[in-house]
Order: sequence, then C-alpha cells, then structure tokens
Amino acid sequence: MMQQILCFGELLLRLSPETGWPGQGNMSSYVGGAELNVAMALAGWQLPAAVGTALPQNPVSDLVRNYLKSAQVSTDYILTKEGRIGTYYLTPGADLKSAGVVYDRAYSSFALLQSKDIDFDSYLNNTRHLHLTAISPAVSSSAAALCLELVKAAAHRQIPVSLDLNYRSKLWQYGKSPIDIMPEIAQYADFIMGNIWAAGQMLGIRPAPKADQTMDPEPLAAFAKDSAERVIKAFPNCKKVGYTFRFNAPENEAAVRYFGALYQEGTLFCSPQKDYSGITDRAGSGDCFMAGLLYGQYAGLTGQDKVDFATAAATGKFYENGDHTKQSLQMVEKRMQSLKSS
Repeated sequence: MMQQILCFGELLLRLSPETGWPGQGNMSSYVGGAELNVAMALAGWQLPAAVGTALPQNPVSDLVRNYLKSAQVSTDYILTKEGRIGTYYLTPGADLKSAGVVYDRAYSSFALLQSKDIDFDSYLNNTRHLHLTAISPAVSSSAAALCLELVKAAAHRQIPVSLDLNYRSKLWQYGKSPIDIMPEIAQYADFIMGNIWAAGQMLGIRPAPKADQTMDPEPLAAFAKDSAERVIKAFPNCKKVGYTFRFNAPENEAAVRYFGALYQEGTLFCSPQKDYSGITDRAGSGDCFMAGLLYGQYAGLTGQDKVDFATAAATGKFYENGDHTKQSLQMVEKRMQSLKSS
C-alpha cells in the first residue's frame, strides 16, 4: 500500500439553509470537516490522502464512504462506531467563526471515539504524514486524549505531524479551554498553521499588543515573523509555521482582504495582499491554505512558491460552494501565476 497523508478528525455533514427556509424547504447539504477538506484537496492534486475518523454503521455513512472513494480519498482509516454523524448549520456566505454557525456534534461517533478503539501500530503503518486540527480536541475530552495519543504515536514512529490551530468559540464545551490542551499536542507538531491571534489563544504565544487587523502587510508580516519565531522557540519540534491574514476589506465589507505567510529556516515568505469580492462561500479557505502548504512541501516547492500556491488555493475556494475545494492542480497553478503578477 502506498504511504498516505492521513487527515484525522471529525467528518461532518454541513446543512446550509437558503433564503425562504423552512417555509420553502430549501437546504443544501455538503460533506465536510476541516480535516476532510485537506484530504480532498490533496487527493485532487494527486497526493495520496486518507481521512481518519469514526462513522456509525448506516446507509448514510455508506454514501459518504463511497463519495470519498470516488474522489480518490482512502477510507481505510475510517472506524465504525456507535453514535451519529456530526452536523453543523451554516447559512450560505457566512463565516465559520461568526454567530451564523450552529453545531450539532454531541454524541457523534467521533466524539465517542477513545484511544482504546485504535491499534496505533496498524493505524499508522502506511502513514507518510499525520495532519490534525485544534477542532478535534475541542469536541470532547476523549477526542482530546485520543489526539494527544495519536501525535505521540506518530512522533515515536518519526511520522511528521502538522497542526492547524482552528479556533471555534462555540466548541470547547467540556470544561477545558484551548490553552489547557493544545500546548501539549503542539509539542509533537513539525508544522503549525493558523494565525497570530490563534497562536495566542491556543498556545499562549501572544501577538504584540499593537498587532491590528487594519494594518498594512509590512507590519503584520513583522508580527508574523516574531510570533513564528516564538512558536518555534516554545515548541522546538516545530520547523515551519504558516499564518493567514483574512479581514473584511475596508472599502467593501462584503469583500475579503487576504494574504498568507510561511516561516521556515529563519525566513518569512509572504504572498501578495489582495482584495477579493463576489465571494460565494468563505468556509474551507483556511483548510485549502493548509493543504496548499502540505502540497508545496511534498512537491518540493520553494518557500515563496509554497505560500503563493497555498494562497491561490485558499482564495480560489472563495468562489466554490461547500466545505471542500474541487479546484484542479492546473486551476490553482494558473491562479498562483496571476497572483504573482499582481
């Protein structure tokens, strides 16, 4: 079996009530979840990828497995467990970080998953790289314990680990805060991604007090470099740090101002800042950025090309409905060249 990038976390069904719902009964549905979104992108760009999660045994789970297989995402790491498939509700165009998201994830199969359910030797046997996010430890205490055991097992086997510091304020409902859980998990990460504010909330690496979303890219890049250097000092196993900067454009709040940064080997690489209007769906853009950085790592791209590719993927996702991207490698590369020439 070919070694794969294993993206471990909760697979979700996203329900998006449209205008007129519930009276007109219109509600789009998508297969999603942050880790699945990364796997779908990587598989679409011809990198072997797998989703690791737990699903109940029912016809809906069968449909989901078949959908992943059709996208060339391995389902070999999906465990069958009692419970349900977690869901969330997000109105079209809303942001996952806003008040518009409603989670319904209690007693899902993934939330009930425990370390004793996994034989780590066989589970990680064909794993080239392990990716997980801060969303999974936020779901339940057992999920947090499992994530810690999994990264320890990966590190013991010298499998690189990437960690996305997704912060979801509506999760973390079991008596722990991110700062109680995430630093220990981050000790085993080779690659940490998020933004400078998430690094403060989750790892205690506070950005400089003057760091403000209204700033130009140059001072924000300086704050990113400072934050990344302190992350690497606090977590010596970490060799790379990726950050995104995504704000509402000052002149048009419906548009997004965006750029990305990657710190590796003492150098910070930044993509050009641009404003993006006419956005269809904001969900999943950060997962596309993470997937882009991982693609760049395994495709042997330069530091600058990694962050430009990741930014092109992330901003291309703005114009797709649903959680995960269906952009081809050629589409992202074309957008990347356009970004470079802007």
